[in-house]
Amino acid sequence: MQFLKQMIFYMMEIFMLRNDDFKILHFNNSEDLLAPISSENPCGVYSKRNQLIINLKDSRNSLASAEIEDELWSKKDKDKLGWDDISKLCEDIIINNIKDLQVFSYYAESKFHTDGFPGLAKSMSLILSLCQNYWQEVNPPIIDEDYSLRAAPFLWLKLNLPIIIKNYSLNSSNDPESALSWYWLETQSSLGTEFAAKAKNKLSFELDSLSSNTINEIFESLQSIILVLKMLEEEFIIELAELADEDLSFYDVITLCENIITVFESKYNKDKNIFREEPLLNVTSENEKSNNLAINFDSNHVNSVEQAYKVIEAANKFLLMNDPHSPSPYLIRRGLDWRKKSLYEVLMELFSTTSNPQEIFTLLGLSHLDNKNE
Repeated sequence: MQFLKQMIFYMMEIFMLRNDDFKILHFNNSEDLLAPISSENPCGVYSKRNQLIINLKDSRNSLASAEIEDELWSKKDKDKLGWDDISKLCEDIIINNIKDLQVFSYYAESKFHTDGFPGLAKSMSLILSLCQNYWQEVNPPIIDEDYSLRAAPFLWLKLNLPIIIKNYSLNSSNDPESALSWYWLETQSSLGTEFAAKAKNKLSFELDSLSSNTINEIFESLQSIILVLKMLEEEFIIELAELADEDLSFYDVITLCENIITVFESKYNKDKNIFREEPLLNVTSENEKSNNLAINFDSNHVNSVEQAYKVIEAANKFLLMNDPHSPSPYLIRRGLDWRKKSLYEVLMELFSTTSNPQEIFTLLGLSHLDNKNE
């Protein structure tokens, strides 16, 4: 198993996403939030019955329940705590008392409610920096090789992030009657293709009313969230999940963010005209006109991973129709399907089919990677 893990991590380094278009967003006060509590205990002293964290959890749960039961977004009670109050409670605990991953998780949730995707993106990058700087000292600690406490906040994020993201108003409406969420889009799509098409058109129309700055901010925030989650998985979660015997994969939330980003991508790139699809010249059949497409694009102007994959997917559809006897289009399609999985899941799938790691390198075209300089 140890050898398998070494091989997987080596291949992760080869495939690690390197894209300057994906930038990680940070809070302006990140240094304050990451500053050590003390020189002796940089993350503070852990206690299972930390009253500050207990009070924070109770306040958070009370607020979350109130929103579900009373639609607090539409009729706020000024006497009750809001998400901004939860954020301030978290900051006070993080700076002055203890650096606990669960508190950082509550902080991410509260910043998402107050600042949207930019708040979530910056909060997740804060969690990544916390792990990178204090993995040995951060709370909850690892006690006597019991990894369950350390794993719990990541399990909380895995379960809760998809829920709060799906219920977030994509058209930035505070009115529950007019808010269009991903959950709403999924519900409409489940009713049939006609409802799905109408829902997508309605959402697209609503997004057109948002400013270009808002669109760009959401798009870049989603990019940052995806990158940070993948880095957390590769640097910490994979090993922790094995040691804690828990499924901590962020696959669901990564896939969700990737799906949402496609909705904003056309708006984000509407003035760049990176690529377009046109009918092939000299096509006589109406059926061929509708099915055979050529892609005109300048590879030097592909500005994101999402755009590049769209180009590949469109080109591969053409190959599947016009070169069906070649294995290449089918391998490309398999590769595109793999993109929906984490790299760890893909590698585990591949290693389950062979006991010879060299076969994996050969299959993926990596046998002579060190001798190439392309």
